[in-house]
Amino acid sequence: MNDNAKKWVKALRSGEYKQGKYALCNPLTDKYCCLGVAADLYVKEVGDIPVEDSGDLRAYDGRDVYPPPAVVEWVGLKDNSGRYVKPGEEVTPLGGITSLAYNNDEDGFSFDQIADIIESEPKGLFNEPR
Repeated sequence: MNDNAKKWVKALRSGEYKQGKYALCNPLTDKYCCLGVAADLYVKEVGDIPVEDSGDLRAYDGRDVYPPPAVVEWVGLKDNSGRYVKPGEEVTPLGGITSLAYNNDEDGFSFDQIADIIESEPKGLFNEPR
């Protein structure tokens, strides 16, 4: 896990962000999904992508459901949904893989639970260090 992912974990645990679902951020309620926290942190730290609010969606570099490539690369994720292999399971055509997005939106995991997953660095979540 790179230093930016560690900052992301800290932000998820900070209590600064209210948790939402199905969008990176809803500016009307000021709620974020776990990946939206990464996008917001990226903007605060780097600030080189456009952010636009349109009704109940905030878009980061034109993306409002999954983070843009710059954010994904910054935290070191392999893909924009935070896919990973479920601990203790094998990947099969019928399963074994989940994602941080699914954990946030469908499983109802708290930001603390998602931070625990990120810290555990499950197989497939992060790019290999260069």
